[in-house]
Amino acid sequence: MILFIFSFILSTKIVIPIIKLNKDTQEISNGNFNFDVSVKSNDEIGELAQSFEMMKIKIKNQIDTIKKDRDNLIKSESHRKVFYDNVTHEIKTPLTIIDGYAQMILDEEGQEKNIVIKAASKIKNESNKLINMIIDILNLSKLESKSSNDLKEKIDVKMMIENICCQISIKAKKYEISIEKQLEDTFMYMQIVMT
Repeated sequence: MILFIFSFILSTKIVIPIIKLNKDTQEISNGNFNFDVSVKSNDEIGELAQSFEMMKIKIKNQIDTIKKDRDNLIKSESHRKVFYDNVTHEIKTPLTIIDGYAQMILDEEGQEKNIVIKAASKIKNESNKLINMIIDILNLSKLESKSSNDLKEKIDVKMMIENICCQISIKAKKYEISIEKQLEDTFMYMQIVMT
C-alpha cells in the first residue's frame, strides 16, 4: 500500500509534469510557440517549467526579430534593384544624346562652324549631366548610410524644360519637327522631396 501511494505521488509530482514538459519541447521543435507551458507547480519542476516558458518567449522574440530583419532586407534589395534600374536609364539618356551629337558631327561634311560648336556644346553639357549624376549617386550612397529626414532639393523648372527641349531637338530635326518653347523670364522652382 505504501508503495502504491509512493508511486502515485511520484507519478503526479514528477513523472507527469516531465512528460508534459517533454510534449511542450516537441511543440517548440515543430515551430509552435503559441501555447502556455502546461506545468504549474510550486516545486523544482514548476521552476523548471517557468524557466522553460521564459526561454520559449525569448526564442519566439528572436525568431520574430530575424523574420522582420529578413523582410526588411528583401525590401531593401528590391529598392536597390529599382534604384539601379533607374540610374541605368538616367545615365543612358545623356549618353544617347552625346552619341547623337557626335554622330551628327561625323556625318555632316562641310558643316557650318556654328552647328559644330552647338553640337560640341551639347556634348559638353550632357557630359556634365553624367558627372552630376555620378556625384548624386555618391551623395545618395552617403545619405543611405545615415538616417535622414526628408531632404528637399530645388529644381529650376525653366532650365529643366530648356534642357529637355534641347535634348529632343536632335530627333525632332531628324524628322523635320520644330520645337518651340515659351517660358517667362521669372524663375520657376519646384521642390522635390527625397526620402
